[in-house]
Amino acid sequence: LAAAAMGAPGDDEGYPEPSGGGAMIRTFLEGPCLLVYAYILLAFGTWGAWALYRAMARGRLLRPRKAAASAASSSSSARARGGGRGPLEAPLLAKKPEKPPRGPLCWQRLTDGQGRSISFEGYTDSALGSAASLLVPTTSAVFASLFAVVLVDYYSGCEWVWPEQLCYVGTFPIFGNFDINSYVFLVIWGLSVLWFGLLIWGRGGQMTNMFRLHAPLHAARYVQVTVEEEAEVISSGYSRILKARDKMLRIAGRLVGKVDLPGGVFGVSGGQSQTVPLCYSEQLGTSYVEFRCQRYVLDPTGDGQGGFMHYDPSSALRCGHQGFLQLLEVGGLRITSSGSGNSGGKSIADELPSVDLMLRQTGPNKIPFEVDSFGAAVAEEFSTFFFLYQFAIYAVCLWFSYWHYTIIALAVAGVSGIFNVQVRISSQREIQAMMAQTSRVDVKRGGKVMNVSAEEVVPGDIVHVTGGGWPVPCDLLLLRGAAVCDESTLTGESMPVQRLSPTEPLADPGAGKSFPGKHVLVAGTTVLQVSSDDCWAVATQTGVNTQKGQLLLLILYPPKLLFKYDEQLAVVFSLLIVYAFFVMVTAMKIMYVRYAGDQQLPITATWASGIFTCSCVLPTMLHVVLSVGQVVAAKRLKENNCGVFCAAPKRIALGGKVRVACFDKTGTLTESSLHFFGVHCAQPANMARDRQAAGPFGGWMSQAAAGPPILELEPRSADWSPEVLCALASAHSLSPFEGSEAGVVGNAVEVNMFQASGWKLANQSEVVLPADASTGGQQQKVRILKRFDFSHNTMTMSAVVEHQPSGERGVYCKGSYEQVAKRCLPSSVPSEFAQVAQEHAYGGKYVLAIAGRALTGGSVDALSSREDVERDLVMLGLLLFKNPLRKDTRRTIERLREGEVRSVMITGDAAGTAICIAKEAALVAEGVPVLLGDLREGDSKGGVAWKCQDDDLTALNELLLGNDWLTWRKNYKQWRGGGTTGARGEAGRVR
Repeated sequence: LAAAAMGAPGDDEGYPEPSGGGAMIRTFLEGPCLLVYAYILLAFGTWGAWALYRAMARGRLLRPRKAAASAASSSSSARARGGGRGPLEAPLLAKKPEKPPRGPLCWQRLTDGQGRSISFEGYTDSALGSAASLLVPTTSAVFASLFAVVLVDYYSGCEWVWPEQLCYVGTFPIFGNFDINSYVFLVIWGLSVLWFGLLIWGRGGQMTNMFRLHAPLHAARYVQVTVEEEAEVISSGYSRILKARDKMLRIAGRLVGKVDLPGGVFGVSGGQSQTVPLCYSEQLGTSYVEFRCQRYVLDPTGDGQGGFMHYDPSSALRCGHQGFLQLLEVGGLRITSSGSGNSGGKSIADELPSVDLMLRQTGPNKIPFEVDSFGAAVAEEFSTFFFLYQFAIYAVCLWFSYWHYTIIALAVAGVSGIFNVQVRISSQREIQAMMAQTSRVDVKRGGKVMNVSAEEVVPGDIVHVTGGGWPVPCDLLLLRGAAVCDESTLTGESMPVQRLSPTEPLADPGAGKSFPGKHVLVAGTTVLQVSSDDCWAVATQTGVNTQKGQLLLLILYPPKLLFKYDEQLAVVFSLLIVYAFFVMVTAMKIMYVRYAGDQQLPITATWASGIFTCSCVLPTMLHVVLSVGQVVAAKRLKENNCGVFCAAPKRIALGGKVRVACFDKTGTLTESSLHFFGVHCAQPANMARDRQAAGPFGGWMSQAAAGPPILELEPRSADWSPEVLCALASAHSLSPFEGSEAGVVGNAVEVNMFQASGWKLANQSEVVLPADASTGGQQQKVRILKRFDFSHNTMTMSAVVEHQPSGERGVYCKGSYEQVAKRCLPSSVPSEFAQVAQEHAYGGKYVLAIAGRALTGGSVDALSSREDVERDLVMLGLLLFKNPLRKDTRRTIERLREGEVRSVMITGDAAGTAICIAKEAALVAEGVPVLLGDLREGDSKGGVAWKCQDDDLTALNELLLGNDWLTWRKNYKQWRGGGTTGARGEAGRVR
């Protein structure tokens, strides 16, 4: 049985006897063996000499800093003891920060904007180190050659006839017999696994830097950059196993952290290292390194004390929106630092960095990303510890007569690895194509308009925006004009979007933040149309700091996000390894006691059987099986009437752990567009509507106090009064766009509202009603004199308009019905306004309010702020929109409920609208009451008032008066340990 398990002949044949004098290696003192011994002595001698030389060089490099630090410490100790100083001077001196030790800076640590710790360590080449580095490929080749020699000896003399006669063992012409051959293989196998394990550990650059000398950062040729980032573990519940694992890792980290090795050992420190060359740009005159597509510039300090810094252009452009407008007026940034402003005196351009200085600090407007070479990609794909384990098992199989199985397994592993490499390189090429900049742009610099390459744009440049598919080179803040953009390639938005220049001053967003998105042109998008040729914007971010660059960084270097499943998988593998070792030892013991002793087999035979047993417990194809399962699952999700594309197939297995699914309302549970339902108009009770009025502001809007206002019985979908019709046509921020079906582009609510009016948008500031029979053959126009875009703080937008041909001027305001009502004259708001608005909301409608007032005399320029415009308004009515459910929403929610997944809707709409949609989508089970909580007004203790609709009130009473509720409440109180069982009660309606 043992002979069959080892692929050897039966008991009657046994292993070939030693050939005696025919063996090439008998005493291990032959010439080939002496060459191997000589190489080992040479390797150890070279490594020892290099290690001694490297340690001495490092000591000489750090001696000045240590001496300075020691002197500073002695000086501070003397001052603390008095040292001839006055009694009051010692505590004052002790509070002063000590100056950093002088000497060259060889190591630096900084914290980036995401809170990650990044360290830099300088290295340079050495002739002795270069010679010692040859040990790595030479030693690898030696191990491969020795393994080949063992295989040749094992299979020599075989008659290879496939498949009638398979050869399992040869005549051992080199070592003479199986015993010596097996012991030699065992030694070579163990040393090879140890050697290649060290190479895999050092693949991030650590092994290469062991053959380089430490150097000051300003004099280094290479810089090892290490980023330490903590992985966020998403876990539900407490796991004792994971807590024990984390504790063991912390203990190992503290122990290993004492070893002075770059990047830690086996990644225990959590760092990810990469060695990059220190580059120098003659054009910019700066030294820098590029790590993870980001540029870190070396501070050009002459004494070597300057370190790397990641420059944030927003810190130098903290002049705000008003400052950018001034920069546009004076003609842009200075070209050189020696230049002066363009206005005769000191201007905003003199306070901001020049173009050449900004270019040195931020670098070109491009994302430095290079596609991996095929060799590097292959090395990284196969340089993992699981592949090492896999090939270690295959080496034993190949040696121990299982060559036919090993060839097939190696082919499968190699083909799958090469396929992954090809997919990776193809993806990197697509990403690199997305990063390319080939266009040219017009910028204002030094008072002149220049045409420069897109890669030469720097933060603070004033850029001319054009239409016709113009590619946006960087993130731009619009200063003048408006634009229609196609953002489908970046955000996936299929419809064109509108971008407007601010109509009121914007506050400085602060460090790490950006201006509102409705005013920003994002890098990587295209501009389809501009409002005029005089459209200008300022560059706020370039290169990798743009929104496009940050998105690509998330794709290339995603944050460490581990689920409990991933953490437990590592524990499972650890337990499998322990179990495999136990089974391996047990199998070896059984084999040796029962078979090896009787057949006089060497210990290596039982060791090989133990290795095979280990491979059964921890299969070598496990990662291939997991990968295939994930790929098949992703394909099924995409094809089987699901239409789900999974970008991370590894997380498909977590689908069974999902317990809560959160949905946005508009565009996800409901359709993307809102359908205009109508206007619930308001007017004085004793004043008729004049549809034939000459202008919109000469009617009851100027006589709002003529009588108590009321709301009409039903909303109107047409036949509105002139004041309401002009409000629908002008209270918006739309832009004309011939490429859309509606002829305009902007917010979906405003597009539907404007279409219902029947007017046409001639340009950004003029709305036209074509002449027809309803207008008496006279064309009407509304000019938008001033506009205040929608603000999330006030929840309103407003426009100052002039009607032609009447010449009347007025104000229209649109927004949240609660906020608009606060800005209206109390006498113009119907008493039932809030109640009707809530009823519409609970009916599933999207509710806005619209108001206006007439302007009599005075200049429009006097209305300089939003507060001046949005006051003393007259309520015109409620704008109603219907947002129907998608056809498959209810069925999807019901299927999730069947899978015990709780569905949650997240929306910023009115609570009544959300409750109605939730009931229609089956988010709330039939018959279950919905309570709405709100803080009690005037309650200093923060009390909560609960309210519900009439239907929910009835269901709530039935629930509270039911026996099931009382039984549950009694059991709950007993479980909590006290309290009475409670009494029956009836829910009251809270107003």
